[in-house]
Amino acid sequence: MTTTVREMTTENPFRWPTMSKDYVIVGEAEYPANASVKVNGPPGTGKTTQGLARVRDLIRHFDYHVWDLLWCTYRRSLADEVLDHLVEWDLLSKSATDEPWNGATEFISTAHAISRRIATESYIKQWDTPHWADKQDFMFETYSLPFQSSSNSKPDYGELIFGVYYWLKNNEMEMGLAHECPQYSVLSTSWASHPDLAAFADAWEEYKTKHDIVDFHEYLEHVRDAHLVPPTPIVVIDEYHDAFPLLHSVCQMWIDAAEVAIVLGDPQQVINTHEGADPAFFKEIDLPEVQLTKTWRVPPVLWHAASNVLAGWHDPHTPEFNDAVDGALYEVRPPQIDYNHVVDEWESPTGQHATPDDLVDRFNGSMLF
Repeated sequence: MTTTVREMTTENPFRWPTMSKDYVIVGEAEYPANASVKVNGPPGTGKTTQGLARVRDLIRHFDYHVWDLLWCTYRRSLADEVLDHLVEWDLLSKSATDEPWNGATEFISTAHAISRRIATESYIKQWDTPHWADKQDFMFETYSLPFQSSSNSKPDYGELIFGVYYWLKNNEMEMGLAHECPQYSVLSTSWASHPDLAAFADAWEEYKTKHDIVDFHEYLEHVRDAHLVPPTPIVVIDEYHDAFPLLHSVCQMWIDAAEVAIVLGDPQQVINTHEGADPAFFKEIDLPEVQLTKTWRVPPVLWHAASNVLAGWHDPHTPEFNDAVDGALYEVRPPQIDYNHVVDEWESPTGQHATPDDLVDRFNGSMLF
């Protein structure tokens, strides 16, 4: 386990040092706020901040409004941060964030949520996504096997085959190409007699229809197939480097339809390649590129350690560092995690030297794993 510890700023001991609240737009002379661009920047360089600054100026100086904005994020928490900034800049009332899925903020959310909101088929809009219990019930009902096993000695049959199924859907591939999924070999080894993926998909579709549920990927597929775009002239797609093929198809359509498109990402940060993410998607977007060159929150020691690891894969960026951020590397050996055969489960150590809770306590929460 390796941790990096940074020094706190005296002004605010609970936040990373950041840029000025003015949020100067990088490359504004060449690409003003009303220009469509993609913003490329390594960790901590402020890609989201640059997107926010451009949206701020679009609203302040180019006769746009918050309800003209689609901001697509990977997590709801990131959408909440965008809303907080809009409130901070007096571009949005605080009360408008009480129900962010309604009104002017309707399209500041995840791609799946946005897709559901613009859907035209009633079942896409009204049916809920499956819960764990639905998948467990389906597996027992159809194959007399669990979705997740209660024993560590037996495979999680359903979880394995659902993993392959969802991978194929998100990668826009036919069920007959299951062998191309990275998880397929695990499925075949753990469940040698597993059903044909096409037969599995048919059975699952029948179950979903019977129980009025719809998968997350169906939101995206419906939007893609019906060529639906939100009624927003401004489109911002954050963290585009981790887009998988189905998401890329939808977002590219929204980008093409926008008056102003802002795409944020870093091809060197792709971490979900096992799910189909590909840096080529960001590179393929036909927009002028703004390169960010200063990291505001990553200590040099951490940056250089990461660069040494990643140098075998690509030529890492060499950014300018923020002098206000410092840190140190500590290498520690975690305690052994033992298996309790009496209760048939792993025992997670707590409070011992070098466990996560111990490190948090010693370093006052000021660290990264």
